[in-house]
Amino acid sequence: FCHCLTDGPHGCPNLCFNDYFEWLDETLMVAKEIKDVNWIVKFHPDRVRRNVGERRGESKIREKYNNVSNIFFFPENYSIASVVPVADIIVTACGEVGEEMACFGIPTIAAGKPYYGNMKYIHSFSDKVEYKKCLREISKVNKLTDEEKIKTEELVNQWINEGLDVTVEEMSKDEAIASGAECMFIEKYPDIVTVYK
Repeated sequence: FCHCLTDGPHGCPNLCFNDYFEWLDETLMVAKEIKDVNWIVKFHPDRVRRNVGERRGESKIREKYNNVSNIFFFPENYSIASVVPVADIIVTACGEVGEEMACFGIPTIAAGKPYYGNMKYIHSFSDKVEYKKCLREISKVNKLTDEEKIKTEELVNQWINEGLDVTVEEMSKDEAIASGAECMFIEKYPDIVTVYK
């Protein structure tokens, strides 16, 4: 499960790659070596609103790995729910999909230390060598037990029930900065940005 490739990776503590494009490319380089595992690449749904750099990065990945026999790209017209019955493991840099899929018993390999990284079903790494070793040994990662699924679902529901208010607003880059929004590499953002508070 990909992040928006042009997002700054600084929201993911201890990401063991320089950025999300590097993470995806190097993950797929390892994946193509593991011929007995099928890998499905799901690009982030918000990428369609992103800039040209996002689309260019996705095109480079598709071009590089399109003819690899064990790497497939998730069809745009399929629901994310169709992943649950076929996925044995989720691989992400630090995406929230890791905790979401755990509710269905699917463990996660993360290339960083997400806020949910201390849970048993998360195999999180801040070291690139260890992350790639885990990918190469992916068949050893176990699914969650029924008890672990229940505990995970309870925790996710607790977070939801806390009802933290989030507002979403689109504004110019200048307005966003003036409002106190944090950002990295502002020159790479489009003229109109989305601010979450």
